[in-house]
Amino acid sequence: MTSGVVDYKLCDKNYNCDSCDYYNNIRKGINDLISKPEYKEGINNEMNLEEKILSLLSNYTFLEDLLYKENHTWIRVIDPYKVEVGLDSVASKLLPKNKVVVLPVKGNSVFENKPCSWIAIEDDIFTIKSPITGFVTEINSELVRNPGLLNDSPYKDGWMFRVRPTRFEKDIKCLYSDKEFMKVVSQDIEKIRKKIMDNLVVNNPSIGNTMMDGGKTLNHFSDILGPKKFNSILDCIFKFFV
Repeated sequence: MTSGVVDYKLCDKNYNCDSCDYYNNIRKGINDLISKPEYKEGINNEMNLEEKILSLLSNYTFLEDLLYKENHTWIRVIDPYKVEVGLDSVASKLLPKNKVVVLPVKGNSVFENKPCSWIAIEDDIFTIKSPITGFVTEINSELVRNPGLLNDSPYKDGWMFRVRPTRFEKDIKCLYSDKEFMKVVSQDIEKIRKKIMDNLVVNNPSIGNTMMDGGKTLNHFSDILGPKKFNSILDCIFKFFV
């Protein structure tokens, strides 16, 4: 017996399994296992994995009072001299909570479509490009201490920094309203879904809610695919990770 698997056993009961103590003990162990709630939950998640992915990728929102960039950043106009910048709910769904956020320095300039912030996940660093040009007047220090705010509250507590814009009228022409942006990202969402499902099939066609090392549940796409493969998906699909 290795790793709990019986390689070979002679039958001395003439295949009369009901009278076999060995067989009955094995069956009892299996019945005890499948009666556990976590086992049933795992089977259910395995059967509905694509449904779960579709649900996660479809459950995103765009607020009416924001303007959006193709790279999944947004701006909120607080007043003519103050604009708030953050990441949208599509990014918040895909980003794992275990990450480091690096924001621009207060007083520095940021430029439209140029690197302004960075997100470190495992051994990879992804660049976020600014949706607007201006001087950084404030950064969200709480976000640096608690990067999970990007996931939990992308449009409120998870804002990244504030800017005094210097060419607002020009930059705003490259931004979208919530309804316009919904149409822009629909194709991206389908690409993400297909890429994730393709990788799941390649890795393991029956992979589900996996447990490892005594009980860590793998619920996020990065846990299921592995950080390297998941980060490559972000690299390929998300423009703000280019």
